[in-house]
Amino acid sequence: MSIANGAAASNNGQTTSAIRELPKWRQATQMQPLNLLTSEQGLEPVVNKPTTVHPAEAQPINTPKQEAGGPEEFEERKKDYTNMSHADLVQLLHQQKAKLAGPEWNAFTRQLRKDCGSRADVAIEEHLGNSTKETSPTRGNSENSSEEVSIFAADISRSILTSGSLQTLVVPERARIVGDWFRSGDLGYIFAPRGIGKTFFAMEMSGSITNARNFGPWAVKEAKRVLYIDGEVALDHTKSRNDKLSLASDNLFYLHHEHLFNTCGQSLDIANPVHQQVLLNLCLESNIDVLVLDNLSCLAMGIDENDSAAWSEKMLNWVLTLRRNKIATVFIQHAGRNGQMRGHSRREDPATWIISLTEVPSAGEKIGANFISQFVKNRNCANTPEPLEWVFEPCVNKTRITYMEMGALEQFKKALKDGVTKNKELAELLGVQPGTISKLAKKGERQGWVEVKRGSYSFKMPSAEDLLRNS
Repeated sequence: MSIANGAAASNNGQTTSAIRELPKWRQATQMQPLNLLTSEQGLEPVVNKPTTVHPAEAQPINTPKQEAGGPEEFEERKKDYTNMSHADLVQLLHQQKAKLAGPEWNAFTRQLRKDCGSRADVAIEEHLGNSTKETSPTRGNSENSSEEVSIFAADISRSILTSGSLQTLVVPERARIVGDWFRSGDLGYIFAPRGIGKTFFAMEMSGSITNARNFGPWAVKEAKRVLYIDGEVALDHTKSRNDKLSLASDNLFYLHHEHLFNTCGQSLDIANPVHQQVLLNLCLESNIDVLVLDNLSCLAMGIDENDSAAWSEKMLNWVLTLRRNKIATVFIQHAGRNGQMRGHSRREDPATWIISLTEVPSAGEKIGANFISQFVKNRNCANTPEPLEWVFEPCVNKTRITYMEMGALEQFKKALKDGVTKNKELAELLGVQPGTISKLAKKGERQGWVEVKRGSYSFKMPSAEDLLRNS
């Protein structure tokens, strides 16, 4: 299963190959259409396109005639396995498991991993999971248990590095997606209170990535493929935003909860292991670089967002598997009443970056979106990007986007206006030391808009004399 696409996509005069320089196992030759929505087609269902089908995928896997079916046979046919679909790999594993003895099975799986890379790991994991359901090794099947221990022990031994070998190991640099702060395989979060503009921000970022255009002040040098999964917004709103933000691209795909239900009567739960496997396979076979999940609360229906143990049990391994396959994952999430990301904090541990959006108060009727983006976690670059104030202003047939950088003093002033008064709270909000807050307060006091009282700070309107002195 994969997303239909042409051989290449044109983005602002640039031509980007649909299949990039990737590990052999991700250069799939079979690109079968899925009932997704593409931004280029105005959110209409993807139309079936001619596909190139590998012979090993075009017909069922035949059971080998030889009774042994050992490594020699696999060596002869392994070229046919390299481009097999995930389903065929799992079926192959089931067949070979019934035919091969322990040493031959270990040799077979090692060779399969060598030829098919991580796709083999995913298929073996699913095969072992299915086998466990039939005869659980923890309930007395010592033969299966010892085989799995033997396989895993061999894999662990092969994977251990000495400090010397690590020093000489060639590790390719992860590709930059947006600026220096967003790279291949990242886990990122974007959170904000309801109605601030999270989806505007996430969709514009996705459109920038797929069209190789700058996102705010950050460069996007190469177009990437994005799968945007929406679990909350109405379909007509998504269509309107896609059109008015000019997101049309052959590299941007939507899986929308409303369209999924209207088409198939199905709903998506990313905490469901079956749904996780389907999405992982889809991303692998369609060369998806970025998976956007909007939003966590609506899409992960199978877990309580305050239950950290449930997250570790049902979500963590899937999220890390996406990372290991170089698929960047971005979760959109609501903020709680305390202004922090809603739910437990354990899910933030493996995150590469986290962006908070806070509203800029408007004196009149709110039109469009006006908010400040600020990094509260960043692992990819030495200097954390400066906060930005964004304005998404609706025009007749498009949305105009403007942004400007905010210095530390402006951030401090905004926090005071929002009612944050304590030094420690201000330091945590701005991501600086308490001493820095004291220096900003003294500067604001000299300019006439900070009042210091009993260790707390508050904003006041500067007098005419203060304004004249500061002009």
